[in-house]
Order: sequence, then C-alpha cells, then structure tokens
Amino acid sequence: MFDVIIDNRSMNDAGLKVASRPLVLSPEKKYQTRTALNRDGALYRDMGTFEDVEISVDFNFMTNERRWNEFFR
Repeated sequence: MFDVIIDNRSMNDAGLKVASRPLVLSPEKKYQTRTALNRDGALYRDMGTFEDVEISVDFNFMTNERRWNEFFR
C-alpha cells in the first residue's frame, strides 16, 4: 500500500487511498551548452542540478457510505 504525505498529514488518514502505483521517472541533469569557434560540436558544462520531476497520483475516496457527505465537507 502507498501513502502520500502533504503538510505532515497522511492522505490515508484523510480517507484518500492511492488508486494505482505512480510512474516515477528519473530526473535529467541540467547542462549549459556553448559553441566555440574552430571547434566541431558543442561544449557542455554540468550545472550540478537536475530538472524538476512531476509525479501524478490517482486517488480513491474511501469512507462509510452514510458519512460520505459529512466527511467530504
């Protein structure tokens, strides 16, 4: 089972359950590209950082059927 923590609060405690395993991709390194005269190709400088990665997570809302409206508010 997976859980997501937002602002130190478990989404399981809020009644939200992860519907499926999220796809987590590896981040790409940031490079600075330069071209130089009399040189075939480009020069690359490693910036030492990575691009941001966005992770999409699908949730299901789970609670007692009689308390759904009360809990959802």
